Amino acid sequence: VAEIERFPTHPIYKKVQSRKKRYKFHDEHEVTKEGDIVKIIECRPLSRDKFFRLLEVVESATK
Repeated sequence: VAEIERFPTHPIYKKVQSRKKRYKFHDEHEVTKEGDIVKIIECRPLSRDKFFRLLEVVESATK
């Protein structure tokens, strides 16, 4: 599951808000781990709620 975080400004009060959205993506070779920064791309529906596939791992998580 990839989580996208954005910070829109409220139109009236001008306060910066935090908005998060999660997307399920297909990782065919299971190369990603929790905390990795990845690029995903939209594709045909692969399941009921999976519409993205892994393009590349940008940065690997270090633990």
